[in-house]
Amino acid sequence: MKIYIMDTIELPNGSGGAIHKWELARNLSKIGHEVHVMTYEGTKVEGAVTHTMKAREKYRFDFLFKLTHLVSILRVIMVSNLDIIYKECIFCITGTFNKEDKKSKISA
Repeated sequence: MKIYIMDTIELPNGSGGAIHKWELARNLSKIGHEVHVMTYEGTKVEGAVTHTMKAREKYRFDFLFKLTHLVSILRVIMVSNLDIIYKECIFCITGTFNKEDKKSKISA
């Protein structure tokens, strides 16, 4: 399956969430899935297809970073023909979105 983990993975100084996404991507690729992840420059995820973008500090204005990040995410989604999109966050809707299943799992 083609899986996109829709959060930026930042290592080695990442949070627990970044380490979770890094481990998830690494282990899913080990069992044969094609995993796509968004990373900042210099971060590699073993076995995954990485889509690199500049770190937030390199943008003069925060809205340019957010716009660039959104465009990068949409480009990956449109070009990669993904089966599953995984999004994880603490205070928002989280879940997996499967293109084959109209009743994908979403929780708040």
